[in-house]
Amino acid sequence: MDQQGQFDALLEDIRQLKIEETDTPSKQNMASDSQQVTPTETLSHLQPKNDRELQKFQRLDEIILKLHALKTLEKEDRRKEDEIRHKEMKALELERDRALRQAEKKEEEFVESLRLAERREADLQLEVKNLQQNGERRLKNRDLGLQEKDLVLESKRKTAELQNKDALVQDRDKQLEDKNRHVQDTEVELQDTKKALQDTKKALQNTKNVLQVTQSALETSEIRTRESVAELEIKDRQLEEKGRQLEEKSRQLEENGRQLEGKNRQLEEKDRQLEKEGRQLEEKGRRLEEKNRQLEKEGHLLEEKNRQLKEKGHLLEEKNRELQEKDRQLEGKNRQLEEKDRQLQEGNSLSQEKDIELSNQAKLLQFSTIGEYLMKCHVSYIPTVQMNADQRTPYGVTKLKERCGPTHANPWEGFLGEQKKIFEQVCKTIGPDLREFPRLITVEQIASNIRPIASEKELKMFINTYVENPVRHVMKKLFSVDPQDKVCQAEGKEVDFRYYYFSEDMKSGHEAFAGIDEPTDTLQFTANGLKTYDREMVRYKSLLDAYKLKQHRYEKETSAIDTITQS
Repeated sequence: MDQQGQFDALLEDIRQLKIEETDTPSKQNMASDSQQVTPTETLSHLQPKNDRELQKFQRLDEIILKLHALKTLEKEDRRKEDEIRHKEMKALELERDRALRQAEKKEEEFVESLRLAERREADLQLEVKNLQQNGERRLKNRDLGLQEKDLVLESKRKTAELQNKDALVQDRDKQLEDKNRHVQDTEVELQDTKKALQDTKKALQNTKNVLQVTQSALETSEIRTRESVAELEIKDRQLEEKGRQLEEKSRQLEENGRQLEGKNRQLEEKDRQLEKEGRQLEEKGRRLEEKNRQLEKEGHLLEEKNRQLKEKGHLLEEKNRELQEKDRQLEGKNRQLEEKDRQLQEGNSLSQEKDIELSNQAKLLQFSTIGEYLMKCHVSYIPTVQMNADQRTPYGVTKLKERCGPTHANPWEGFLGEQKKIFEQVCKTIGPDLREFPRLITVEQIASNIRPIASEKELKMFINTYVENPVRHVMKKLFSVDPQDKVCQAEGKEVDFRYYYFSEDMKSGHEAFAGIDEPTDTLQFTANGLKTYDREMVRYKSLLDAYKLKQHRYEKETSAIDTITQS
């Protein structure tokens, strides 16, 4: 409400503004400019007499710019609204087209289902024909199987005849064995007779001729018997081979009979499977008939749904017309509300910008904390080096004789750990919320006086003003906050930065300081001062690192707060 009051007050100020009649050319310029206002055109050509008039002119310039921005925003909003309407109409048309396409797809699916049913019926008829043909083939195969069985029986009969023949062969073998036994008996008898003849040789020496004849006869008979025995052995071998062949043939016939029996069993199983398949096909045919009936019912339902969809399409068209009229009415209301919202947002943005500027100015004007002070010094005190060849010394480089210098450079181990400990102690003693350090504006003003370094004197001046003074501020605050010297652990309460030049003869105590050759006792003092200076520089660096961490955390918190406020 306050922002709207300010806006109304500005409008009243515009109405109350009166320009003198002598400024007629300025009025003409105002009229010509008011016809064609651009973001760069303002009332700066008028010459205000008082500060009030100047403020009023400034307000007028702001109002003109705001009006121009409002007009541009209105044009963009109208364009966006037209695009939204066009998109909505396209979406409705697409939905209608989709509904019609879906209905057409369903009709096509129904037609395809009918075609599939017809194809299935034709396939069933072909399957029935194939079954009939397969049945005829099975009958033929059965006849062939019976013929094969007859052949098997004939083969069995032949095997029986062969078995009878084998029995006859065995009888013959037995007769041959009897003959062999008779021959053996005769041989035994012949041996007995030989013995009797030998016994009778002594008594029958006179009958040697007769015995020789008998012996020759016996020898011939023995030869004949041996030949007959050899022939009988050959015949036995032939009979054995024939018996083996007959046994092999009988085995083959038995195997063939078994194979035929297995084939008969397989044929019987196949017949059973074919009968089962025939029954299954009959059941499938019945199921297909039922499915065809269901598809017909679904086709009728789809036709009814298509009719309902068409009716719904007409109803949707009527509703769309009504909605378009309502949308037109709502668009007018939305425009009014958007204009009010824009005015309020502009007022809010102006107030927020002013608040931010005031907060920034307040931060710059108030005293700073240790972190803010160190970060500002670290960011703003940035020196530059100026290279001028004309300002070189004509005497050459300085000689390093009779000057001190380091002979060994060892790494400082554990530096980061010590630095962190010191910084934590300093933060605990001073505190992050204590605002007693110099203002940030003063730091910026001092930083504006930085000049580029072109000589050793300017470098010393820079170190004195921009490095040593901030260290003095921090150390003074530490001395004031830490009276018991828990953190500082120094002998004095002040920090002095001095430059000393020592001679090479450090053992004798001689030194050269500012042209004085007399021996003094400042050597030990300066060494202690350098040690304290090193400690202070370490603390200063640790403070800077801690301030960077705090600054990073502060930026994260501010970004999170900004995101929350925006959401």
